[in-house]
Amino acid sequence: LINRADQELSLQDVTDVAMKSPEELTEIRSSFHFFDEDKSQRLEYDEFKKALKALGFDVGPETSMIDPKFQAILDIVDINRTGYISMDDYVHFMLMSGRKSSLPTKAEILKAFRELTHDRDYILPSEIREHLGSQMLDYCKRNMPRMRARGVPQDALDYSKFCDAIYK
Repeated sequence: LINRADQELSLQDVTDVAMKSPEELTEIRSSFHFFDEDKSQRLEYDEFKKALKALGFDVGPETSMIDPKFQAILDIVDINRTGYISMDDYVHFMLMSGRKSSLPTKAEILKAFRELTHDRDYILPSEIREHLGSQMLDYCKRNMPRMRARGVPQDALDYSKFCDAIYK
């Protein structure tokens, strides 16, 4: 009985993947990398919960890892309770759930940064704090490379290289 269910699930997985375009799979993988804040190549539970909330899942308060809705999803995604979600598990869950990643495209993010910076090639931490908040500032300072160019403020961040890394 278990083997038959596993085989059916595997056949469904293959069908789901076959029906997705390469662009859709790339988008799902890109969203994984976006939410992998510590770049560990896996999502810790708090990162996974943030991803789910951002993608529209109802998983209770962000600070509560014991929420029954979140635990029900973990029962599906991380059966062995390893404490993290692998890329494969994430992609599989996204395919199973039928959810398309709602992350903006690289072009949309670059356009938003250009609008915030009035077409400059860099963004300042003060602008990030003002428009996106302190939490996003902390994330950007950890993940965005500094802009190294003549005439650019020392604390300027290179949003273009940041986008390149997220959408690789």
